[in-house]
Amino acid sequence: NLHKFEPKTQQFPLGCLCALLQHGKDSKVTQEKVSAWVDFILDRLMRSPTTASEVAEECLSAPFQRLLPVMRAQLRDSLADGLGEHVLPHLDQALQKRLLDGLGVETPASGTSSGTPLLPERIEALVVKCTEELNSWFVSAPRFPATPLALADALARAEHPLLRFFTAVRQPQKKEAFLVAVALCLQSLRQRFSWMRITEPVLERLSHDLQNRLFFVQNKGPVMDFWFTDRMKKYNSEANARIAAIFAQPGVPK
Repeated sequence: NLHKFEPKTQQFPLGCLCALLQHGKDSKVTQEKVSAWVDFILDRLMRSPTTASEVAEECLSAPFQRLLPVMRAQLRDSLADGLGEHVLPHLDQALQKRLLDGLGVETPASGTSSGTPLLPERIEALVVKCTEELNSWFVSAPRFPATPLALADALARAEHPLLRFFTAVRQPQKKEAFLVAVALCLQSLRQRFSWMRITEPVLERLSHDLQNRLFFVQNKGPVMDFWFTDRMKKYNSEANARIAAIFAQPGVPK
């Protein structure tokens, strides 16, 4: 596989392979070699964003893929964050899908894929964390510590570059819970907590940016209000049906 790399970059797969064979995957030497390759990739992206396609292909190469299970969690997260900010937005749809679905997944000669895709895994972790943070703020607001500044911080974290690709999350419930949490907080800034936009002016920009990022449909524009109203109707209907089913059980007082 080394012929796929330029002479100046062959040192990274060679160094990682030698360290892995000599010292094992958990050794400090191996981790340093793997980290050096990831740092080199991220540095290339910072210096030249036009290399996005090249970096995507390099990350999907067999030598790099074999090292993903060796990487420590913090390094995997740094790699995923860097790809989300500097690579995914600059790829065509086909290569974007290959990177989202294929990074971290090995397909041996048998044809059976193994492993967990790195990027969707990271995106799901961010979605769950942001959902919990926003729901916690909404339940407590406006009491301390659910302050306008705390909401600004939470919404800023929801602008993480990878969350633009939240649709890559495999579980629909988690995606919907994330969107509902964001919509609830943004709706509250228009109504109950409209005064917070005065005390913390950055909330106005964050609200606008998140609506355009998460609730914008081509040829339709922003759809947050319509989508949120539809979700509320759905949840109320489900709640009414469950309550009716409980009261319909034998022995339940009418």
